[in-house]
Amino acid sequence: MGENQAFKKDLAYLEDRILVGKGEDQIYGTQFFMKDFKFIPRPIIDPENLEKRRNEMGLESFVKNQEKINKKTKVYIKKMK
Repeated sequence: MGENQAFKKDLAYLEDRILVGKGEDQIYGTQFFMKDFKFIPRPIIDPENLEKRRNEMGLESFVKNQEKINKKTKVYIKKMK
């Protein structure tokens, strides 16, 4: 990768973060909030085509990503106890 370039997946995270920060729906499903010790995705534009958009940006499937996030959270919570 050359100077002043970014990975597509990093751009997806950044774009979603900016949209969510402005109170808008995200595009790639990268932003979550915690409720009852579980991460819940922020609202997503056109969820029917989410996996296609994620694939185009080099992101893993949304379902796999959400499972990983919640698994890590469970491990973290156990360590806190």
